[in-house]
Amino acid sequence: MKFNLRFKMRLNSKLVVSSALVTLLSLMGFSPNAHAYDEDTHFYGTYAMARYAGIRHEVATQIALSAQWMDESYISDPTSMIFLPITGIKKRRLLHFPSSRIVGSLASDTQMKMMGLNEMTDVQKQIAEEIAKRFDVDNKLTSLTFMTETMEDHPFASELLMEGLKRGNLMMASAAIHTIEDSYAHAGTPAEMGHAAFWHWPDRPFSSPEKYNRMEHGVFGALVAIRTMLPAEAIDCELSLAPIPSQVPNCQMDAKLLADNYAATSAVTEVISTDILKDPEYVAVAINDILVRGVKAKYLNLNTSQIRTIIASLPKTSERDAYDSLELLMRNLVKKEINSGPGIVNMKYILADMGRLRPNASDREVINYAKSFGTNDLLRRLSEELLLWKVPAPLSDTHRMEVEDDKSPIRAKEMELRIRNMQKLIVNLFNQKIQMIPNPTKDDVGFAREVLMDRTAESKIPVDKETAYVTFNLRERNAWDKMIFSYLFPSFKGEELKLVVQQAAKLTLLAGRITEYKEKREAITNDKRYNYASRKARLAKLDWDYKVVSSTAKILITGWKELEPLLPYLPTFVKDTVETHITPSPDNFYYRSPELFAAYIQNGVVKPLLTRNDVWTHSLLKEKSRMQAGRAPEPVLITK
Repeated sequence: MKFNLRFKMRLNSKLVVSSALVTLLSLMGFSPNAHAYDEDTHFYGTYAMARYAGIRHEVATQIALSAQWMDESYISDPTSMIFLPITGIKKRRLLHFPSSRIVGSLASDTQMKMMGLNEMTDVQKQIAEEIAKRFDVDNKLTSLTFMTETMEDHPFASELLMEGLKRGNLMMASAAIHTIEDSYAHAGTPAEMGHAAFWHWPDRPFSSPEKYNRMEHGVFGALVAIRTMLPAEAIDCELSLAPIPSQVPNCQMDAKLLADNYAATSAVTEVISTDILKDPEYVAVAINDILVRGVKAKYLNLNTSQIRTIIASLPKTSERDAYDSLELLMRNLVKKEINSGPGIVNMKYILADMGRLRPNASDREVINYAKSFGTNDLLRRLSEELLLWKVPAPLSDTHRMEVEDDKSPIRAKEMELRIRNMQKLIVNLFNQKIQMIPNPTKDDVGFAREVLMDRTAESKIPVDKETAYVTFNLRERNAWDKMIFSYLFPSFKGEELKLVVQQAAKLTLLAGRITEYKEKREAITNDKRYNYASRKARLAKLDWDYKVVSSTAKILITGWKELEPLLPYLPTFVKDTVETHITPSPDNFYYRSPELFAAYIQNGVVKPLLTRNDVWTHSLLKEKSRMQAGRAPEPVLITK
């Protein structure tokens, strides 16, 4: 007799939904933050391009912060899931790896075969149909691609821009600049997997200055559209920076002329093309790190004074990267040992520890191994292995995958130098010192504090009359969270986010209580100091103290109580996840056509920016800018 799935699901409707929700909320995992083109481009590069386009400092700052905040905020960063992996992938595709979800009929059959979707059993098909029906999902499974590919300047990269211009929302329009920039950095990689295999290489400007230049053209197109909708007082028409002769100030240049002039500026070219990995300051930090770690690992016999002497002797010019420098250093140390006897490099121990020789190898075996391998080649290979995961090596046909330690002082030094170079460029072009303050509430807990407007989550901003320290304040971060939430899930207005976060916080607390209860129960059970009666009494007291989580039934009852307020939203949430932003809006590139964009302006389709209906007004931004220099109070955010 045929299995009647629908009958079973009707009988167990509440149980099915309960199980689905428990699974959903148990998957609310949070990943560490990752970066795209990195802060040197997303904030400082965007600021420089906005200023170059003739947009005043106080507005350019907010544009640049919006571009960078895509990586700063938990709700929009490229690694956090937002409740489920499928929703996390959706935000990656829309905000960081712009690409289409529709596969097209030509590729559909191939995909179905590759993924085995054309071999589903009757029961599997019934399950899929029931899920689609229950959540009112109309899109056919066969029409969707499960492995998207990011494309440079994909129409989805401009979706937020046009949506922001239609709403008259500068924060939203500016956020799109991040996605446009990422479309170039991430081109050729899938939203589902990202560029983990290449780590930060797609994000380094000097790895492909040509691609970076193409990105600049895309960004200037967006900036000109934004500039068109700004009030006159937000435009700086006194700025005239053009290595290519021009009869108009920067504020009147079109996107192509701006991009061509910007790329032709020698200071810009120098910053973009400089290989930071050969910077002597970077190399010194990398070599110091390997020497210190080498001493701890018993590879080297060096004291602090000797390490300082070695670092001081390194070249002060950008001649060698860390690999070349370490290889040369190893040669000199080994040569010194040959001449004066062993003492610095524990070569036998290194080769044994790295699996090259057996631990009890003789001195003769070490010498013969080095001879057979070739001493210089051996030292090169050892240098490469010693720096592995600490110093990035250029991708090649022999090095196809990269892994980097993001928490090492070497990575920190790279970003410090890249940001410093961009800051020097900004001073050079605009005589402006600027420093971005990172988001202090970047993780899931901080995100909840933002959404709930916890005043202790307010940013602490230094005041300096020479340097503009800039960041989003708490109200701006709250507005950002609601904006991104409603963009990803258009059926919601953003206010529902507060309910979701409140209930999620209660469920997180419940999960913590469950873990505490299990750990304490196990500790009491295994403690040999207690006799039977004492152990039983202690367990009884523990059960009372943790009564809401002391049994599966109680956990389900408590969990259901916290889940129930979310039930009315679940079908809409799933439907938005699956069905919205599947194909880009057909007018996403209208801002590039003077004729089409002028018609949109005339007909009121796109709206002026920095009005009282926007997140900010220009007068508010001027006050905020003065406040950063210690001359004005904290501004009040205008919200609707």
